Amino acid sequence: MSVWKPLIVCPSPETARRLRSAIREAGLPDPAALDEYPPPGTIAALASRGGCTLCVIDVAANPEQAFAAIGDASSALPVVALIPQNDGDAILRALRRGAREFLAEASPEQIRAALDRLDRTAAPPPSQTKGRLICVVSGKPGCGASTLAVHLAAAAHSSGDPKALLVDLDPLTASIGFLLKLKSEYHVGDVIRDWKRMDDDLWSRLVAPSSGMDVLLGPENPAAPCPIPGEVAAALA
Repeated sequence: MSVWKPLIVCPSPETARRLRSAIREAGLPDPAALDEYPPPGTIAALASRGGCTLCVIDVAANPEQAFAAIGDASSALPVVALIPQNDGDAILRALRRGAREFLAEASPEQIRAALDRLDRTAAPPPSQTKGRLICVVSGKPGCGASTLAVHLAAAAHSSGDPKALLVDLDPLTASIGFLLKLKSEYHVGDVIRDWKRMDDDLWSRLVAPSSGMDVLLGPENPAAPCPIPGEVAAALA
C-alpha cells in the first residue's frame, strides 16, 4: 500500500477545513494546503517541497483555474478532484486534464475508497502471456489494407483468442470506423497522450467494442495531430 501525504489546493476556507478533517479521519498525515490556485508550472515543485505524494484540488471555487492546476499537477503526482454534486461534465473535464480520481464530497469514506483504487492501479500487474502482433501495412492507397485488418481481427476473435484489439493507425483516412459503423469521441491520439496514466478504467473508455473485439479508432479529422513517439509505440506493441 502506498504512503499518501496530500497537498490540498482549496481557496474556500470552509471546504478546506472539511477536507483536512476528512483526511485526518481517513488515517492520512496532516495535509499541506494552498489557499489559492498556484501559478502555472509551480504546483509540482510546491508538492515536492512539502514531501507530498498526492494532490487534492477543489474544482468548485474556480473551475477554469482548477482544471489548469490539475493539468499542471498530474504530470508529477496523482490528482484527486473534489467535484460536488457529481457534475458529469466537470468530472470528464478533470479526467481529461489528468485527474486520477474524484470526490463528490469531503468525507473519510470517499477518500479511503479513492485511495484504495489508487493503490490497486499502482500495484504491479500480474505476469501475462504475450499475445500476437499482426501489422497490416498498405502498399498504396485503396489497396484494401484496412479491410484485411478488420477481417484478421475478426478471425482471431472467432478462432478462440480471448481478446482481440484492432488499432487504426492511419491518421489520414481512418477508415476502420466507417467499415465497422463505429463512432467514438476518442481515438488513438488520446491513448498516446494519456499513456503514462493508463489503467483498465481509462482504457475501457477509449476503445469501442465491436463483435467481441476492442477497436481503437483513428481520428475522424485528418488534420488532428496524432504523432506516435517511438517509446509509446514500443509499449503499445
